[in-house]
Amino acid sequence: MAWRQCPKRLWLEVRRPELAVYPPATRRSFAMGHEVGAVARTLQGDGVLIDPPTLGAALRDTARLLARRGDLTLFEATFSHGGVLVRADVLRREAGIARMIEVKSATEVRRHHVDDAAVQTWVVRGAGVPLNEVALACIDREFVYRGDGDYRGLLHETDVSARVDELSPRIPDWIAGCAATLAGDLPAHDVSEACSRPFGCPFLETCSGAEPHDAAPPRRSDRRPAAALAALSFPRFYLGVQTVRRAVPVWAGTRPWEPLPFQWSCHVERAAGELEHREFIDTSGDAPMRAFAETVVATLGTKGPVLVYGGVAHDVLAALGARYADLREQLRAIDARLSDLLPVAQPVWRASGAAQPWSLDDLLRAVAPELDPADLGEVRGDGDLQTAYAEAVHPDTASERADELARSLLAFGARDTLGLVRLRRSLAGDDGPPLPVPNSKERP
Repeated sequence: MAWRQCPKRLWLEVRRPELAVYPPATRRSFAMGHEVGAVARTLQGDGVLIDPPTLGAALRDTARLLARRGDLTLFEATFSHGGVLVRADVLRREAGIARMIEVKSATEVRRHHVDDAAVQTWVVRGAGVPLNEVALACIDREFVYRGDGDYRGLLHETDVSARVDELSPRIPDWIAGCAATLAGDLPAHDVSEACSRPFGCPFLETCSGAEPHDAAPPRRSDRRPAAALAALSFPRFYLGVQTVRRAVPVWAGTRPWEPLPFQWSCHVERAAGELEHREFIDTSGDAPMRAFAETVVATLGTKGPVLVYGGVAHDVLAALGARYADLREQLRAIDARLSDLLPVAQPVWRASGAAQPWSLDDLLRAVAPELDPADLGEVRGDGDLQTAYAEAVHPDTASERADELARSLLAFGARDTLGLVRLRRSLAGDDGPPLPVPNSKERP
């Protein structure tokens, strides 16, 4: 699959694996994939996990168990054929019918999933197992967790046997291409969109030292909606919300991949240039949504514009209102006060020729370089945020470490809402007094 994305990636993975750099978002994705796999095994009932210390032993254990008569279920069954080794997530044999199920943390079957399953199938059949059916198990986005470890219905299966059979004749050519790549010198390959599709490449820094198409953020535009921004009434609330998304939900009443708020930051401007900061975070591991809703309602009150960037805050407030009927009207009233700076900032990123709106981070690098995320500790982006939160709430994390992560998360939130203050000033042509720079090490 690495070769199918980019021959250079395969060469580096085999010849120079020490150059691989996996960002936090990728590492978190790996971890969630393991969580989904563990749940899938519980849903399959009794089975045998093939987990010896070496791959050679895994091959032998798989062959020994398959040699037995009767029905069986194997997890991580290991096969080798044609120079390729694979491990099947689930292999079931019932009444003589063999069925392989590959488990994915995605919510729908994608083309690269089928390609992957085709390679797996080719190897398993080549190793002597006459697979009758091949299925992909993906997450059902509409599943609602009932609690108490009941994940029945989390996964839905799609039979891909016919699609896999169509691809089977092409597999030997793919394998030959891999072998030819590894037998030669480092392939030449320019950075392109393929570097992030279908997976982010861990060798991107080696190839380019930058993200694909990482153009410099646009500078301040002369098309400033100064009048509208300057006329905003006081108090002004600059709000940022942070959410966590899990492939396997852990709180009753929640869905897979649902963005659930656990933190907010708000800079309050009572008068021009007079800022005070409020914030909330819940890293207890309990469901944080109710406390989030109550504290944000208490802080934002009933008057004054609430400045945000993008639609996350709107989506969060709407979801909280649907979840908590007693807070619904207050949350709706806050939602009606939202003032989104993203469309106001469109002239800034459009002036650069960008096809899509720049993220808040992109804009802050242009208009507020003093808010450098390097001072924020471990959390400098959404991928870091997801990883830090998962570690902070894990029961095995020491309290000192959890506190350190919480400080970094809070610094990240404070930096975002200070950025909103700075962005409004820049768009309005009002520099204002200097802003403090969040630092995770200086937080209580």
